[in-house]
Amino acid sequence: LFCSYRDLIFIWSKLQLKSNPSKQVFVDHCYQLLRIATNVRVIFPFMKVIKDEVGEDGLQICVEICGCALQLDLHEDPNMKSLIYKAIAHFLPNDLEILRICALSVFFLERTLESYYTVEHLYKCADEEYNECTSSVQNRVRFELLPILKKGLFFDPEFWNFLMIKQNCLALLGDKA
Repeated sequence: LFCSYRDLIFIWSKLQLKSNPSKQVFVDHCYQLLRIATNVRVIFPFMKVIKDEVGEDGLQICVEICGCALQLDLHEDPNMKSLIYKAIAHFLPNDLEILRICALSVFFLERTLESYYTVEHLYKCADEEYNECTSSVQNRVRFELLPILKKGLFFDPEFWNFLMIKQNCLALLGDKA
């Protein structure tokens, strides 16, 4: 009998919530299991279960999980790192600064026209002032996440205009451009 991580985590979550319906206890147990996990891929089924069982309150936890995963040594798995950036962007669709950093990070990892077009689209959007009242996560989580995200960039986009970013991205694309 073969079960995937996703199936095992789903079954575990149902049993866990049946034995103790407290959402906080459930999230604490998820954290405990994630700390001992030896495969970073396990974060995705855990995030799905957390979002399904805890709802919007689980969003912040999922973003924190992604931030922790990005701090792991993922040099041998750029696809996983790219998926994590995409997950963060999915969880925080209204935070333009985070979206831009994630898009640039994905571009640096994938170097595809599609990922470049995402960067271009986001940088053509009008700049927005960050508003903590409309944020999906607490300020603490957002500000802990920003340096983690920026660590993977070749340059800090905060100090570059779109023309500079475009020139550098197109140079990285090479013949694909």
